[in-house]
Amino acid sequence: MALTLPLPKDSDLPGDVVERLRSLPAINIYRMLGHAPQTVIAWTDLTKALYQSKLSPRYREIAILRQAYRANAPYEIHQHRFIAMNNGLTEEEISLILSDDKVQSLSPLENLICRAADEMESHATITDDTFRALNEQLEHRELIELLLVISVYCAVARFLNSARIQIEPDNPLARESSPTGRH
Repeated sequence: MALTLPLPKDSDLPGDVVERLRSLPAINIYRMLGHAPQTVIAWTDLTKALYQSKLSPRYREIAILRQAYRANAPYEIHQHRFIAMNNGLTEEEISLILSDDKVQSLSPLENLICRAADEMESHATITDDTFRALNEQLEHRELIELLLVISVYCAVARFLNSARIQIEPDNPLARESSPTGRH
């Protein structure tokens, strides 16, 4: 017997949740959230807000991919591989981010972003040295947005892995620059 939950059907969900789900790419994480329908709109609003940030989309996706790798979150890696490529990262850069080694082959700031993701995933915080270095290179808003992105995606990875959410066979995010669709 498979250790998965069935995805809720539209008929199982409130109308506003069905409407929101129909407005988004058909990815299983959103549908699975339907088992707790009060979370769907709030979760997807938070995701949209993270993608409307001042932080560079490139930096955001580097942080997400690195955190997902450290969290051993295959669903998150799968989806954000597409989003990262649609935001300008190359397959080679993605491979470096998803390597076991300390990331040192990107730009100094991008390597630092990977270090922050490594630290947050393993220690639930970043070191004073990492904070100081990020603060010297990013505006306050960008720094907070980066920390929020990594923090939120730490939670995302735990939910995806624990709920055993399966990767969709049709890759709904293959052409998207955001998990909530293009904006």
